Amino acid sequence: MPTVMYGCSDDLVEIDGQVREEFDIGDRGAEVMFSDGTLVKVQYGLHVSGSWGMTVVIRGDKIMDMEFCHDPDSDNYTDRIRFADGLKWARLLRGSHD
Repeated sequence: MPTVMYGCSDDLVEIDGQVREEFDIGDRGAEVMFSDGTLVKVQYGLHVSGSWGMTVVIRGDKIMDMEFCHDPDSDNYTDRIRFADGLKWARLLRGSHD
């Protein structure tokens, strides 16, 4: 089952699919590490004000594609990263975990 990482509201990062997590990172930004070695920097307003931005710092072998938000006023106000089947975990490296 594929896994998708995306921002929700202005303080939550959701990971949904084979791996399921919810990280409350507020406006501090965070880094999320995945079992395939992927490291993602994520922060609200990182690239475009009013939207979730994600930057892949280290690319693992399970990333299938990335979708970038260019218009925070659209229904899609978040970047999204899709991972292929096979992820085992995701860990928040900075920030708080709920």
